[in-house]
Order: sequence, then C-alpha cells, then structure tokens
Amino acid sequence: MINRGGRATTTGSLGVPGGARPVRRRGRESQRARSGGNDRRERMCERPERSLARLLSSKDHKWLKDDRGRLVDTVLKRSRDGEGSPFGVELELVADEAGLGGSEASASSERSRVRVEVDCYHVYYILSGSGRLGHLSFGTESTKVSDVVELESGDIFAIAPRVPYAIETRGGESRGGGGKEGMVMLSISVPVSLAAHKGVIAAQGAGGGSKTWSMDHRRSSSPVDRRNSMDVPAQIKLKQQETESCLLSSRLRRTAELLTFQLPSMNNRIAPVFDPFRDCTPFTCSIEILDPQGVIPRHLHDEAYELFIVLSGRADLYLNQSDEPVTGAEGDTLLVKPKNVHSIVNPDAAEKLYMLSIILPNETFAKQVWNGSYSGKLGTADVSHLID
Repeated sequence: MINRGGRATTTGSLGVPGGARPVRRRGRESQRARSGGNDRRERMCERPERSLARLLSSKDHKWLKDDRGRLVDTVLKRSRDGEGSPFGVELELVADEAGLGGSEASASSERSRVRVEVDCYHVYYILSGSGRLGHLSFGTESTKVSDVVELESGDIFAIAPRVPYAIETRGGESRGGGGKEGMVMLSISVPVSLAAHKGVIAAQGAGGGSKTWSMDHRRSSSPVDRRNSMDVPAQIKLKQQETESCLLSSRLRRTAELLTFQLPSMNNRIAPVFDPFRDCTPFTCSIEILDPQGVIPRHLHDEAYELFIVLSGRADLYLNQSDEPVTGAEGDTLLVKPKNVHSIVNPDAAEKLYMLSIILPNETFAKQVWNGSYSGKLGTADVSHLID
C-alpha cells in the first residue's frame, strides 16, 4: 500500500492546476517552478510500474530471493548518482525465524541473517503478521542477541546506520489454515544526506534509541545533538514526546499511539513518526490523512525530495501547471523531486486518504507540523485503515 503527500512553505490562495478547486499554500512564499510538459513530469515524479496493492492481492505471487537471501519485491530502486530516487522501497516477506528468542546463537547461523546499513537509515512499516527485532553483537564463536522487541502489524520502526540487527517472524498460522504465515513489511531506505545520495561522502554514524522500547544502543558514531540549540516546538514537551537521546540505534513507534496535528486553515491531519526534534534524523516521516475531497495545497521544496506511499484511498498528484493529475491508488508510490510545484487532492467523495510520507531533507516541515493545532491521537477508525 503506498502513496505521496505534500508540505507547503507558502501563503496565499491559488488554484489546483486547471482550477479544479481552490487551495491555500502553506508557510512562506516560494518561487514557482516552470511547467515542463509530460516528458518533464516523468522526471519530476517517479512512479513504479508495480504497486504493493497488486503484489499483495496476488495469491500466486512468487517472492524473489535477493543476494542477501531475503524474499523481496523491489518497488522503487534507490539511485546513488543524484539523478534518480534517493529512497529505496521494497516489499519484504520475513518467512523464517532467526533465533532471536535466546541470548546467544552460533555466529555462522546468525551472520547470514545480519542486517546493517552503511550510508542510510532504514524505516520499516509492518503491513501484516508479527515478528521480532533483535540487536546483535559479534564474538569469535557466537553472536549475542540483546533487547529483542516484539513487532505487530502497524508498528513503524527506524534503524540507524552501522547498527547490526536481525528481524524474524513469529510464525503464526496463516488465515487459511495452510501452514505458517510470514510477516510482510514495507522497507524504505533513506540516505543520511543528499550528499550520500549523490555519492559525495561516505556514511556517517547516526541513530538513536528510546528507553521506552529498551532499544537505546549506541553502537554507531553519535550524531551531533543540536536539539538544545534548536527552537524545539513547545508541543513536544507539552504532549510528553521528548526523547532522551538521538536515534542512535533503533526506535519504534506504534500507530495507535501517534499524535495528529493540523496546519493553519487546513483540515488535513498529520501524525509525525520520526523527525529532527525528537530523533535527530535528517528526514521527517509521517502519516497524512486527507478527508474526502481534501487538499494538500500547492507548494514546492527548494532542496527536499518527498516520497508518498498510499496506504488507503486514492490520491491525485498535480505537478506544476499541468491540469492532468498522476493518480495513485492504494499501493502506489510517488516521488516528487525538488523545485517542482505540487499538490495532492483526495478525489473520493466518501473515503479518506491515508499516506505514509518521507521528506529529505526536512527543511521546515517538522516545525510546521509540531506548531500546528493538536487534533488528538489517531482514532480507532484511522488505525483500522493502517493495521491489518
């Protein structure tokens, strides 16, 4: 399930390209990009040929084993030349157990399942099933497993660069009663910076942990914690959302516990998941909810790439001066590149639109969200769209 959403940095009132409906732009005034025709639209917004919705709906779908031995289907390939997508998106089926139930495992059996990122963070969204996340440290004869965390459908967790870990399924019975059911995850790689996306620098350690989930490992080089010098939005403290450290290892947040906010003069709700103020990440990850016929106003980002994954509903993406939208259904992923005016409309008159979005670099988006009007936790009806 995938989609795309937007954040604005402008004020005023403009029309969706073609005058479909009036919208307001967020934030400060930005210069508008020029219209470029259909060929340029393809370069500004990348859309995969396959969607997660189609993959998940196919009972006969055959997972492909990659060079790491994982069962995956690539939705959006990550580019390291600075031209394509800085994000990588995969659908992954975790079908086996990695022995995370004990404190030690043999090095030979455990190392084959080791995951570690070099120049990127990794964000996982559990689409269905359940499993475990464990942190690893290596000895000569054995691999130590520590702070194993139970994973459930709807959980979203991020892993910092240079942190070794493993993920396993809990192997519950399938719905049809035909053997074991694996855990299906949406897997998103996010570079530590756009310089890393362009292959200019090597990865720098970053990460973090949260004692809330017993995942406060500092196995990677610590990022510079500038939170004390940042103008941290007051609502982070008021809503008791502070964290003791940057994201140094891994951090998990559960969908049902996410808080939502509304920006001025907008009815859309935004639930921040990971952001620079709490996690010291260079990106912001959030869930965006648009009411029927709701609008994310026209805006652009000077430097940021914005990835949208449609979790439920339909999204019409308008680019620059085009009055023909790129339509994303449940399962579609859309990427908008910098300096392109864009807007998203929920065309449905009855159903809400739910999207997972990641913006890199953050620019001012997280601050705008946290300074918005608090609109409560995600409701039961919302969570039912996000959890299998």
